[in-house]
Amino acid sequence: METVVISGVSSKNANAVKGKTVRLAEELLLIEKMEGNNQQGRSSSAAAKGSAKQNGRRSPLRSILKKSSCLECQQSGSEGEEEVGSEDGWDTDLEEGDTKKRSSLHNINNTSLYIAACQRFGVVPMSAYLRQVEDAHIQMNNQRLGPKDTMAIAIPLLRNTLCTTLELSGNAIGAEGIAYLTDMLQDNVMITRLTLADNTLGAKGAKMICEMLKVNSIIQILDLSGNGFQGKDAHCFVDALQQSFRLKELNLSHNEFGIDGGMVLGTAIASNDSLETLNLSWNSLRLRGAVGIAKGIAANLGLKTLDLSWNGFANDGATAIGEALGENNNLIELDISANRIDHEGLAGLAKGTCKNTCLEVLMLSKNPISGVGALILLEALKKNIETVALKRLELYDVYVDKQFEEMEKQLQEIKPSLSVGHGTYILKQAENYQKVRIEKHQERMLEPLEILINFVDLNNLNLMDLFKEFDTDNSWSVSREEFKQGMRKAGIPLNNVQMERLLDTLDKDGDGEVDFGELMFESQEYEKDKQKREVQEKEDTMTNVLQAVKSETPEASRNTSQVET
Repeated sequence: METVVISGVSSKNANAVKGKTVRLAEELLLIEKMEGNNQQGRSSSAAAKGSAKQNGRRSPLRSILKKSSCLECQQSGSEGEEEVGSEDGWDTDLEEGDTKKRSSLHNINNTSLYIAACQRFGVVPMSAYLRQVEDAHIQMNNQRLGPKDTMAIAIPLLRNTLCTTLELSGNAIGAEGIAYLTDMLQDNVMITRLTLADNTLGAKGAKMICEMLKVNSIIQILDLSGNGFQGKDAHCFVDALQQSFRLKELNLSHNEFGIDGGMVLGTAIASNDSLETLNLSWNSLRLRGAVGIAKGIAANLGLKTLDLSWNGFANDGATAIGEALGENNNLIELDISANRIDHEGLAGLAKGTCKNTCLEVLMLSKNPISGVGALILLEALKKNIETVALKRLELYDVYVDKQFEEMEKQLQEIKPSLSVGHGTYILKQAENYQKVRIEKHQERMLEPLEILINFVDLNNLNLMDLFKEFDTDNSWSVSREEFKQGMRKAGIPLNNVQMERLLDTLDKDGDGEVDFGELMFESQEYEKDKQKREVQEKEDTMTNVLQAVKSETPEASRNTSQVET
């Protein structure tokens, strides 16, 4: 059995230190048992807990916590400080002075427990963690932590009575590593803020975290963004949120909940009144997901801040959210940016906003809202200015005109606390140019692939689901004829000539088959070309706006010319 070599100890205390080290190694055997149990298929910390109860014993991590008194050092008779060193060939990233700094007898407990765990399982002790082991805020983001590294960190946290914030984002903890953390968190009574973003936790990790939340009544802020959670995992969070009443802030952004997940999470929002901040951005919730979330908003009594940006709600989704706002009386901040909402969806959203007496911040940037749509929203707010609580309205990227500017001034005279953020003012000549540019864009003949992609976007679909409808044998490849029949059945507006052009574009190798890879490649190439075209159009627009400004303000133009001269 390997043990930790502690050097620099006086001969008087050598035997005492050696005995303590042996006992420490014996405790670490329990950790090895836990690793073995995990490899044999322990599916979740909750299952382990149930098994432990059935067998009348606690999990290995809890056993270490229970027996941790054996690691207490006797300070009587000690001289100087002891140093935790390393055996020959044992790798470490400890910087010179780290071991001396943390190895005094009165500080040996958590430090030596961590180092011994690392040595026992062949992982490198991290100086970054040793420097923070007794701190209230432990930050180990982007440190390449694997499952065993996570276990080594979790063990001293069982005994830590100082740490209240634990940040572990951007690592490779995975489902195996999260099992150790959730086991620890069922006993830890200090950590109130936990960050686990971008750790590829997946479905198993979601289940273990949610089971832990049912037991842990301490965590108030939890970040689980970017962990690959899917629609079926949403059910776990519903159960957890129905039983967790201390959690105040939850970040589930940049996952893959999709339409089904959005509908399920709406139930969680409706049933939990303790959660105050929820981030569901970047989850492809789409229209039906928006409807589910809207039902939750209407019934919720506690949520204050909600981020629903980048979810593809479109106009119907925005209308559903607007109806929910008309019934909700507690939401203070709503971000619905980048959801493909134009002036039609904005009208429904404005109706609900005007009925709401609590909403103070509404974010609508990065939506295709024209200056006309923005003006409609301001007019609606003006009619209901006495009851509207709005203090900040964000419409960045929206070009507005003089009429909007006048309406904005009138609103601020009536309600000075209202702040409206928007894009550049478009003068008359520039506005005329904008209309001409839009007309030319509409006159441009659409490519068949562009028609297909626009149809998918407008109907809240995705190319994979559409292709599956064609691919009856699940081979991810269809014949040209099967592709034609599927396109016509889906109602995509392409004539025979356009259909043949599309097939020629997709079937590059000419084998008479269209596979999903070819479809995705061409759609990506189209998106790249579209972005380049939009950038060029924006540059042309700004150039013409500046020219219009100069032509309408000749005095300013002359002054500019004089300065340049």
